[in-house]
Amino acid sequence: MMKKISNLVGVAFLTCLLLTPKTWAHGDAPSKIQGAEVNLVERNHAFAGEILGNPIFGVFNERTATSTVQLRHNGKTISLTIGEIGHQYGGNLSDFITDREKGEIQSTTTEIRFLGAEKTGPTTGRIALSIDQNVVPIQVTGQSFENGHFQHPKFEATFNGKSVSFEFSGEACFSYSANLAMMIFGSFSHLLK
Repeated sequence: MMKKISNLVGVAFLTCLLLTPKTWAHGDAPSKIQGAEVNLVERNHAFAGEILGNPIFGVFNERTATSTVQLRHNGKTISLTIGEIGHQYGGNLSDFITDREKGEIQSTTTEIRFLGAEKTGPTTGRIALSIDQNVVPIQVTGQSFENGHFQHPKFEATFNGKSVSFEFSGEACFSYSANLAMMIFGSFSHLLK
């Protein structure tokens, strides 16, 4: 119970931090990450909001090139840490359901791995992920590409038979683009199970 309270306090703190003008570096306004079922506010490599109606927040640590995501689903907090796993970059989202009557524990896990990224045109790129051992190509299209960053990129992918896209009103280099894709598409895929 204490951990749940701690997680909720963390979500509230991060949301307030993202929405408080005094925390914006250089007076910048926060960016939005929006799609049909994605509604997030992003600032300084952190985001908070909802995916498929479930609260989520995520942080990308540019110094360690790792990401952390927490989302709430069916009264549970589900965590994901993306980083170096053996010789691969990725992470797992897992949640557990205890059936007290049967004395069984059921788990649902979503495995996410980074496979590669390439610039495919002046303002476009492709990120390849493995989600549950299925290759998921993600098309990234920016309004422009300046100083190594996609400006206002749109991310598009199809997985689990569903087309999913979102637009980011900020800017993202390939590293941050890949981490956004892993955090958002990985969480989306997990919630569709």
